[in-house]
Amino acid sequence: MNRRPLEELEAQARGMVAGFLGKVEEYGRELLKGYVRAHTRGKSEVHGYVRADHPGAAVEPGLPLATPEERAENIDRVELSIRDLPYEVFIGLDSNGNPAWAEHGGAYSVSIPPPQQAAMAQVHLGVFTHNHPSDNSFSPDDVRVACRIQVKELRVVGARYRHSLRLAHGRFTPALWTDVLAGLVKGMEDRTWSIQQSAINRGELTTPQGNAVFHHLVWGEVANAFPGLVYERTEWPDRKEKAGSSDAAA
Repeated sequence: MNRRPLEELEAQARGMVAGFLGKVEEYGRELLKGYVRAHTRGKSEVHGYVRADHPGAAVEPGLPLATPEERAENIDRVELSIRDLPYEVFIGLDSNGNPAWAEHGGAYSVSIPPPQQAAMAQVHLGVFTHNHPSDNSFSPDDVRVACRIQVKELRVVGARYRHSLRLAHGRFTPALWTDVLAGLVKGMEDRTWSIQQSAINRGELTTPQGNAVFHHLVWGEVANAFPGLVYERTEWPDRKEKAGSSDAAA
């Protein structure tokens, strides 16, 4: 299927969220400039990564640009370190895939106050990744925060799955959430819940089974409904065989 030109997608989105496609950042030698904006210089160790108390104080400018392969390896390394944790950890990555900011929370959430989110938006993080001990997909709050922080890609990992949500062009924006995604997600949640409840009532699905895939199904439907939004879920390569053996045994 031919991909529709960017101009057509932008025209369709106009009126719902002005300029959500944004300007695609140029990759170049000056890519990491602007990361060192700390008001404080205090640092602490979080899961082996140097974490700045201010979210913009973790990466030195002028570093060479990583190749796509190196960037993917850097992201892999970060996500492998958090996928099995029993509590959530949010990590902001620079455009090379290296940790630039981190925060840890409880079993079900991480609290990032709005003023801190606003400060992080000035840092221009490339990727915002975190873990879900439940192995579930993104919550609406995950995506709302990604839009406030204005990242290029949101990721979540668990013991078995890796999830990715990104725009085909540009960054997430606050307007994208308020004008488009918030209402679209709510509608898809209501629709998915109704379908699952009917299946549960017929004995075709259990409540835990429904909960495990609920937001995976929701984001798949949202991506299908909104041009330019890309959602993916993949299995960890080293967990496929183990998961398959467990499924077969069950």
